[in-house]
Amino acid sequence: MNVVCLDKTGTITKNELSVLTPLPYNNFSEKDVLYYASIASRLEDNDEIDNAIITGFKKNSDENKEEEYSVNKFIPFNPATKLSQSEAVINGKNVKIIKGFPERVVLTAKVSSDYVTKINKDIDELSSKGYRVIAVAINQDNNWKFVGLIPLSDRPREDSMKLISDLKQLGISVKMLTGDSVATAKEIAKEVGIGENILDVKELNGLDEKSLVELVKKSDGFAGVLPKDKYLVVKALQDAGFHVGMTGDGVNDAPALKQAEVGIAVSNATDVAKSAATIVLTSAGIEPIVNAVKESRDIFERIITYTIKKVTWMLQVAFFLSIAFVYLRFLVISALQLILMIFLNDIASIVISTDRESFSKNPDHWDAKVILYSAFIFAGMLLVNSTIIAYIGLTYFHLNHEEFGTMLFVSFIFSVNIMLLSIRARRRFTSSMPSKPVLLQIIGSVSIAAIMGYFGILMPSISIKLIALAAIMAIVFMIITDFLKVYIYKSETEFIDL
Repeated sequence: MNVVCLDKTGTITKNELSVLTPLPYNNFSEKDVLYYASIASRLEDNDEIDNAIITGFKKNSDENKEEEYSVNKFIPFNPATKLSQSEAVINGKNVKIIKGFPERVVLTAKVSSDYVTKINKDIDELSSKGYRVIAVAINQDNNWKFVGLIPLSDRPREDSMKLISDLKQLGISVKMLTGDSVATAKEIAKEVGIGENILDVKELNGLDEKSLVELVKKSDGFAGVLPKDKYLVVKALQDAGFHVGMTGDGVNDAPALKQAEVGIAVSNATDVAKSAATIVLTSAGIEPIVNAVKESRDIFERIITYTIKKVTWMLQVAFFLSIAFVYLRFLVISALQLILMIFLNDIASIVISTDRESFSKNPDHWDAKVILYSAFIFAGMLLVNSTIIAYIGLTYFHLNHEEFGTMLFVSFIFSVNIMLLSIRARRRFTSSMPSKPVLLQIIGSVSIAAIMGYFGILMPSISIKLIALAAIMAIVFMIITDFLKVYIYKSETEFIDL
């Protein structure tokens, strides 16, 4: 994942809306604005805006006006119309109330151009402070009146700016998607460090595919977004070559979550959204996303280490035993020694899952070519090491077949376990300490091989000189191989960030 699209509400912000001082129009009072807005709201829908308005009305109202009206019909907020509606009887009179996005309320209520200018000015001023703005209008006796504006505050989480910075440092571009106005979105995006190039999603309408992709690629996010627009943004980013992460919570977000390489259902998402997502968060905010990125890269590093080690060991053993048998005309390793080698190697493979090699600062990808190059380099150096040890053992120490097998057993265990110090790191082997289980496994395997070889446990014994020689050779070849490895990785800058 190298780009992530974040919902503003609940992910970047706290999703704790609070009502600020309303702006009344047409001789209505501040309490009137909240009163009519509360009639066009309903607690049962568990809508955060409705809940905030009803709470704000109850908190600021001195009169118990709830008994003065009865609601005959209620239409909850519709993302398509961006309005909620209520038909009520207030003091014996039929009244229709609408509440929602100011531009839709202004259009529906047919507000005069003089008022529209003032309304837009007030909206821009409130939005520039990062407030979400809701408008209210009433229709009585077929006469629409614009009641007023309600600013709602939903502040960014305290850690949003730092966590967005963390995502960028991990090589992940961040884009914000919100249904709010452009001015509100720009203020929040600027405050948390996403950027100020927030566009109205309507600008995507009518663009050809190439222009759409370029616009989405260059933007920092979009405002006025509907669920269907999220799918469009995800698809455009994928067409631009990105691997996209997408957050969502509603049923209508499911197509975008399914389309994204990494669909992220937030903690309060619907079951449909969760089933369409790749990841389901258990807590709110951006921190779980950052943690997921870091953990996934940790796992990726361990998978690479496991793969390289497995291929390296198989190449070393298969090639050396085959060549040695053809050249020497006898099996240089007994069946028991081979089983012991496999057993100790499997323990090493298991503990790799606990390693703590630092992950790449940039998004990783699977590169089989580099992995095979690395494995062949490691295996080639181990083969050279084993060949030199074999030559010395036969030529200078005049070992018999059984002693020769013991020496190779010790050398194999020493070399592959000490080489693991280099295999596990994409940088110099000194760049990070292995985890305690990995370190104990290396020390344990080397110690077991040395003890079995010196005391002749389950095999003929060999001298301490040969054991020391095997250890020195393993260390020297590991250091030489480490330099070659780093050179290979540097030539593949996309594989590892050095």
